[in-house]
Amino acid sequence: MTGMQRRGMRDERSMVAADPNQPRCRGLPASRRQRTPLSEPKRQATPWAKASARSWPETVARGIQDRMEHGPTAPPRPPLRLAIYRTGRTSRRHPGLLMLVMLAAWLLPSTALAEMLSVAVQEANFRAGPSKEHQIVFTAIQHYPVKVVGRNGGWVHVQDYEGDRAWVAARLLCKQKTAIVKVDRANLRKKPTIRSKVVAKVELAEVFLVKARQGLWLHLFVGDEERGWIRHDLVWGHDKS
Repeated sequence: MTGMQRRGMRDERSMVAADPNQPRCRGLPASRRQRTPLSEPKRQATPWAKASARSWPETVARGIQDRMEHGPTAPPRPPLRLAIYRTGRTSRRHPGLLMLVMLAAWLLPSTALAEMLSVAVQEANFRAGPSKEHQIVFTAIQHYPVKVVGRNGGWVHVQDYEGDRAWVAARLLCKQKTAIVKVDRANLRKKPTIRSKVVAKVELAEVFLVKARQGLWLHLFVGDEERGWIRHDLVWGHDKS
């Protein structure tokens, strides 16, 4: 990364105090905010984009269980890497087998390995398992982006921008391109360049529709209303057009 790129990133994150005369841009109205008194203390995202349903003891227990199952390095190894690893152990006797597995992995479409979806309804419950009998882990609003990590019947195992994993009914998701702000504060610009005028500020966990991409920039909307351009590395979600 060049010095100019580093300076540009600092500028786009807008670390200085917000200009009181600068318009604020919100992805969704404040009336949709939700507060959960037992939400995890360390979570800094605005509660209305994602309302946690875990209590603090449950969160600690979950962390201990993850470490017991996967050791100090979470998340667990993806199935594809595990298959290659196991094949590698027998490759001394069958060297061609490892090459076939690696070739198959290379030929797999990248979108299948990291499919992005978003919430299609006003509110969706994300659960600890693939059924309505499992506990609700968190609730997310419409357009909240998630990454698919697995499927089980009519349920989808997903991961969000904070790294949390949960199950959600497939009928509650769609392929609408959306993005969520992953930094504390960032600039929205009139055009896709750092030299363009700043038209608004956005904050952590605000959700927007993505209508286009131009180079490193995404064109954000709320409904049919244009909001501005933002650098793709300041948001998480559908950053490919």
